[in-house]
Amino acid sequence: MAEKAHKLGVELVEYITKDEALQPSVFTDVKEGAYYVDAVNWAVDKKVTSGKTETTFAPNDSCTRAQAVTFLWRAAGSPAPKSTVSFADVPAGSYYAKAVAWAVEHGITGGTGAGKTSLLRALERKGACVLDCDAVYHEMLKDDEPLLRELREAFGDVIFRQDGSVDVHAIGLIVFKDRKKLAELDAIVHECIPRALAQKMAATNAEIIGLDAIKLIESGLGAICDATVAVTAPEEVRVKRIMARDSITEEYARSRIAAQKDADYFRAQCDYEFVNDLPTAEKAEHAAEVYINTIINNLKEETER
Repeated sequence: MAEKAHKLGVELVEYITKDEALQPSVFTDVKEGAYYVDAVNWAVDKKVTSGKTETTFAPNDSCTRAQAVTFLWRAAGSPAPKSTVSFADVPAGSYYAKAVAWAVEHGITGGTGAGKTSLLRALERKGACVLDCDAVYHEMLKDDEPLLRELREAFGDVIFRQDGSVDVHAIGLIVFKDRKKLAELDAIVHECIPRALAQKMAATNAEIIGLDAIKLIESGLGAICDATVAVTAPEEVRVKRIMARDSITEEYARSRIAAQKDADYFRAQCDYEFVNDLPTAEKAEHAAEVYINTIINNLKEETER
């Protein structure tokens, strides 16, 4: 699968670079000299995407997984997939359904996983408000002054673009080479994000709130939860999933797993463990539904005692 994705990537690069000169951008927010000017012009010319309005492109807006895979599919010429997908969150009639099926066939992506995401979707079906802490952080990067001030003090002006927005890639280049800087970034985020989460939790009428956080325990957010769940899977299963999902080699997949805390750490820190070794998304969805019901019932019983 990884070889197919690599081959497709080469074909796309060759397709892009053979084009003649493109028409200049009509978007007022795509400034001359920006690193993405040619990419925007090409994408619009090939009808891969369009602007948010007739005159704006919104180059700093984030993309959903659906949008990203659709862009790739359109860049490849919108080929008809040979099969459909079985992901519970990809409706057959959605604009991205064929793109997702095509991407899975070519090893470009896979399901986000049959574990954590399945549990979160089960919560949503219960009417829960699920807060993605990573998404909240990226929202804060737009206009949260305390966070922006701390980031500037820690990393300097180099992480800010000319328009004042934060360049997360610039931060990444710094922290992934320097463990101390990574720890400093984590400390800043862990200090600021509870404030934003508290505002969102206060604004919802949902009886159940779920937090989706990569470092739930390390950040201290686990302490505000009535129940914490560790999603684990055998290493060989994790390796195969990561290879299929991210189109990487087995060696790289294993190195990424080795860099993370092992399952024993999360078992010791969390109240529950959901073992994610199920072979299909459908089975994982069912198991997650049952598991979430068990946790909710347990919490209700504890409250009633």
